Amino acid sequence: MRRKLLPDFFFLVWPVFISITGLTQTVQPGQVFPKEYSVRQTQEYLHKINLDNWDSARYAHFSFTHMCQFFSCKTLHVAEKPFKLEDSKEFDKFWSTHRFTYRGDSLLIDEIIKVDNVSAYIIIHNGKIVYEKYPYMKENTVHSWMSVSKPMAGAIISILEEKKLLDLSQPIDNYLPELKNTAWQGTSVQDILYMQSGIAEDTTLNNGATWKEMERSLGWASRRAETPTILQYIKQMKRTEPPGNHVFYQDANLILLSLVAERVTGKKYPELIEELVWKPMGAHHHGYINVFTDTALAGTGIKSTLRDLALFGTLFTYQRAGEVISKNTIDKIVNSNKGMPFMWDFIMGGGMLKGGFGKQVLYVNPELNLVVAQFNHPQTFFTDEFTSSFYLQMIKQGWFKK
Repeated sequence: MRRKLLPDFFFLVWPVFISITGLTQTVQPGQVFPKEYSVRQTQEYLHKINLDNWDSARYAHFSFTHMCQFFSCKTLHVAEKPFKLEDSKEFDKFWSTHRFTYRGDSLLIDEIIKVDNVSAYIIIHNGKIVYEKYPYMKENTVHSWMSVSKPMAGAIISILEEKKLLDLSQPIDNYLPELKNTAWQGTSVQDILYMQSGIAEDTTLNNGATWKEMERSLGWASRRAETPTILQYIKQMKRTEPPGNHVFYQDANLILLSLVAERVTGKKYPELIEELVWKPMGAHHHGYINVFTDTALAGTGIKSTLRDLALFGTLFTYQRAGEVISKNTIDKIVNSNKGMPFMWDFIMGGGMLKGGFGKQVLYVNPELNLVVAQFNHPQTFFTDEFTSSFYLQMIKQGWFKK
């Protein structure tokens, strides 16, 4: 399956993903969630939540904004000079008058976001905020990125490649010798960076829930006596097909990329994020990343405010090209016709999109200097029809100008 797919296919496969993850129907359209939790509510949730239910629909709104109370975190320190984000009234009239056809109804953007229980939403165009709402969290709330964390690893690897510290064409075992005599031997860094290693997780485990054993190894689910370390788990994985052909979506690739970055620099992955991306992009607040037994959860572990997630997205616009991410890397991503280039899910509408569990979203259109970011949580009334398509409709209709 090629990853440069039409948006329609994205809308078709997402409900399938929802069904196989077993999300329970405990959240209803328009259900109200607090912007912040009281001390009493926090204590009650902490008493109820454990490693086996923290990411369920029932508890995710709380746990996604309190991740560092469940898991060990390293701090990504705020920039000395935060990037200046100005508000723009460019679309104020449009948002207040334009109605989108949505699930058989005609609704304003604010109405759709309310109906869909979206926690927070922001649109940045030409470096200015043109829309920003926080229905179910505060502006300074730190929230999990989940798998939207993955392009950060792509960013780090791209920077190290530009610095000539690594060669994407080289086998991964050149940088991680412990992978010699495993299925990973001979697999290029680029194939791993594009999620095309040809190595899949063992589908015989946990009734096909392949991610669960990985989560146990990473400390995101209850460990068993026989649970291996994450590197032990990765080393025993089997090859399914030659590399470079199909996408096998898994966090093992991200762990390996973060380890490569650490080996070639002599620095830990959280330190590299802070030094190469977080501070240079002008982060407004501290960010965080989960670390388990000295291994950073590069695939799912980052958390920050919504504005800082959006600021990360601005690094992939042509307006900011060269500040942190080179134009060459951006062009490679948007012009790619294979795999998940630099860990972005889809190339659509002239831009790149990455989604994360619970419906976290980051979309960037480099040429239009457009960034869309969303925080959300697992629920039954999913927002794909709107949040993954309305800005694509606006792009097609020419609303966003350079």
